[in-house]
Amino acid sequence: MKGNTLAKDYYMLGTLDEGSFAKVKVAIHLTTQTMVAIKILKRGTNTDFLVISEIEIMKSLYHRHIIQLLQVFETKHKTYLVMEYASRGSLLRYIKKCGHLGEEEASTIFTELSLAVNYIHSQNIVHRDIKAENILLDWEGHVKLTDFGLGKRLASGEKFKGFCGTAQYCAPEVFDHTQYDGLPTDIWSLGVVLYYLCWPPSLPRDSALQDKVPDPIPELLDSVSPVPRASIPIEEINDYRPHNEAIHQRNISRPMAAS
Repeated sequence: MKGNTLAKDYYMLGTLDEGSFAKVKVAIHLTTQTMVAIKILKRGTNTDFLVISEIEIMKSLYHRHIIQLLQVFETKHKTYLVMEYASRGSLLRYIKKCGHLGEEEASTIFTELSLAVNYIHSQNIVHRDIKAENILLDWEGHVKLTDFGLGKRLASGEKFKGFCGTAQYCAPEVFDHTQYDGLPTDIWSLGVVLYYLCWPPSLPRDSALQDKVPDPIPELLDSVSPVPRASIPIEEINDYRPHNEAIHQRNISRPMAAS
């Protein structure tokens, strides 16, 4: 049960964000007094394989501009991802608050984001949903790329077919019914983010484009092979930053199922 897995270690402070597939809360780790974000996902749906994939991808990533996964808990009905907390929130919120960014600040943000994307691409991982909402800022204003729910580790020569992502940030080939390479679509999304950094407050909307967007779930089920659930306990996740060291010294036990 949730009380047996989270309440003894974390105290929930409030809700950061809520969407169709997940809720994100801010909490404090009671032992270290470290602030964390906890992403809560439903289990037992046709998107379970995406949650499994997101966990496996995040466990493999360690980069200063990517949100770090700290712990994973599971109950009968929900999965809890305990993650690094980015206190300044999303780039979307920041730009809405501040408006037009100066060239130096925009350049710094874009450079840090590009480093994160270059890193995941070097690991043969495509994000597929790079957008202002999924780019967070820590307390110093540094970029933290997050939300690998649509991410995919690519096999050699693997291509995609069909829509995936957020329409305003998608490359043209994503809307066609032909196969395409995944990594270049992330680069296109980077360009849209750069446009948004320099010319806010909003991205252009195209009603004709929106009409072409199908329900993404069937497309995902066709283009992504389900990842089998691991039979071994979720291992401790390495993170050598001092403020998270105490959390990672604790063993992550086998996910617990509610009775």
